[in-house]
Amino acid sequence: MSEVTISVYIDCQFVVEKYSVNCDSHNTPILRAYLFQNRERWQPDSNYTTKLSYCANGYSSNTSPATITGVVSTSDNYVEYDLTQLVNSNAASSFYSQVVLYNNSAGDNLQFVMGTGTINVLKSPLANRGA
Repeated sequence: MSEVTISVYIDCQFVVEKYSVNCDSHNTPILRAYLFQNRERWQPDSNYTTKLSYCANGYSSNTSPATITGVVSTSDNYVEYDLTQLVNSNAASSFYSQVVLYNNSAGDNLQFVMGTGTINVLKSPLANRGA
């Protein structure tokens, strides 16, 4: 298994722009989302935490999607998520997802839903074969 970093660029002012990510089921992918506000780099400070919310279906009515806790970079304008849990335990091959940022100094109030997109997990018949 190898670690792959997949980068996307999202802007909270241009929510109609979607991202699409493809990853193989035999990788341990890291999703790195670069953050922008009105086309300018946006660097969250140390008060922010982040989660990637995702679901396989019913995304327009899903009130409790699965989440992956991410890491907010303290030196650059991105957040990262380890997608291994999603890749290794899924039953579907395509997931609707959203990058969500929380401000801890504001009592963990929801601050930004930065981007929406899809994560497509491509199954490898060779990597998933029993030996």
